[in-house]
Amino acid sequence: MHKRLLYAGKATVLKACKDAGIDLYGYNDFCKLYILAKKTDEILKVAVIVVTRALKYVRLNLVVHDVTGYLGYLYTIYFVDVFSGYY
Repeated sequence: MHKRLLYAGKATVLKACKDAGIDLYGYNDFCKLYILAKKTDEILKVAVIVVTRALKYVRLNLVVHDVTGYLGYLYTIYFVDVFSGYY
């Protein structure tokens, strides 16, 4: 139903179905991109750990690709320095 209503928000989908008399008990079939977009509100925008110098705390982000990239690699690793935000 989420795709049929052109990716409208969850509240809009539920209200439209309720107005149309469609029962959506336990309905949670929203596309992955919508769910990820809403989860950005839950992620903190600033680092919880306070560091005083560069490279004291480094985060790693691992990205798994669906399609094989250059030289047949499926993974990309990003190293992010918390102090500077440089990656």
